[in-house]
Amino acid sequence: MSVLSIRGSDFPADDGVLYTAEELKQFNGCIVQVADSEHNDMTDFGPGWLKNSLSNIIRAFVAGHCVGT
Repeated sequence: MSVLSIRGSDFPADDGVLYTAEELKQFNGCIVQVADSEHNDMTDFGPGWLKNSLSNIIRAFVAGHCVGT
């Protein structure tokens, strides 16, 4: 199973929450940090640019690519 984690830039994840670089390779994981975004804006009510960015990241991941914004 592949795992995608989309991260806001307002605060970092707690230690041990995200995959390490080795685990990303082992489990086909992808971590993308969206510049200038806040976690609380990652909803249907967030700004249009952020919703478009999230959609593009998800589309790329489903197509087999791990891409940033």
